[in-house]
Amino acid sequence: MTQLKFKNNFIGLAVVFLAGLVIGIFIGKGSISQWLNPAESSKIVYQYSFAGEGIDTVGPFALADGLVFINIKNQAGPNDYLGANFYFDKDGDGKRGDGDEWLDQLINVGYGDAEAFDGTIPMKVSAGNHFIDIDGARWQIEVMQPALSDQPAKQFSSAKGRGPQVTKMFYLDQGEYKFRATNNGSSNFIVYLVDNRGNYSRRLVNEIGEFDSDFTVKVVMPGNYLFYVYSNGDWQIEPAAE
Repeated sequence: MTQLKFKNNFIGLAVVFLAGLVIGIFIGKGSISQWLNPAESSKIVYQYSFAGEGIDTVGPFALADGLVFINIKNQAGPNDYLGANFYFDKDGDGKRGDGDEWLDQLINVGYGDAEAFDGTIPMKVSAGNHFIDIDGARWQIEVMQPALSDQPAKQFSSAKGRGPQVTKMFYLDQGEYKFRATNNGSSNFIVYLVDNRGNYSRRLVNEIGEFDSDFTVKVVMPGNYLFYVYSNGDWQIEPAAE
């Protein structure tokens, strides 16, 4: 498989895998996609888009050190499965193989949860080439890495979504904060705090099924953060009433 290479200041068509019907697009600089919504001052370092059907591997695609967002969409029948695993090209050969380092299982859902899936996962990565192994029906993957910005984002007001999603970046000063979360999903409901370098907190919420309660966030390092929410239903987070 051949991939065209471009400098970051250009827009280029990167990969066309005819056998797997996979298209990869590399955008060096540009505006933030609507599904990302990080701090408004951020710019894109890398952006890729892939689409295909069934079982396939996408990559290699280059990333820098830091936070990256991976959005996966899947259109399937009610009995289908969606799974995706993220790898680092540790041996540096540009090929997906046993020498690659497994980083994370991005998603692993079936039946109704895979039927019309649309989720975004934040990850911390090291500089180098990466791959994603995917098993789905008709799917699309967007990989986006914003430039690191320590310019303070806006204060958190509220956020809501459906399924695994990230919120907009928001600024937290040193201190302790209380938030209220609701969820109407039937499976795991998990909330993490993620900083603008991709570091995860412990699980701030870790429940199964419906949820309606407060949780606490303690911050010792002021900066920009976001919530990563894992759910299979509708959820909302807002500052807790005092």
